[in-house]
Amino acid sequence: MISLALIAPLAAIAAYFIYDMVKEYRAGTGTVVARLIAAGKGSATIVWMRLGVIATALVNALVQGADYFNLPEVQSIATKYVTPTTMLIAAAVFAIGGILARKRTL
Repeated sequence: MISLALIAPLAAIAAYFIYDMVKEYRAGTGTVVARLIAAGKGSATIVWMRLGVIATALVNALVQGADYFNLPEVQSIATKYVTPTTMLIAAAVFAIGGILARKRTL
């Protein structure tokens, strides 16, 4: 039950971020990068961090969904690729990307 209490808000936040980014991207003009930054309210840092939240929610939904619906094929893929090491690498990539995006925005 605690897991559902943590997953539901994360999924709701990710859904809002996806909706808001798509809406702002479509309303923007210019190059792809300019439209992405416009989707992040003028900040590359916000775009990068939102993508991190969306990626985290998708991976979490994959793992939790495989457990909930008892899908052994998906569970085996998840346990093969979603390991603590790969999550540590992903966190480091998003942290470095956040630093670079912040430097770009300043």
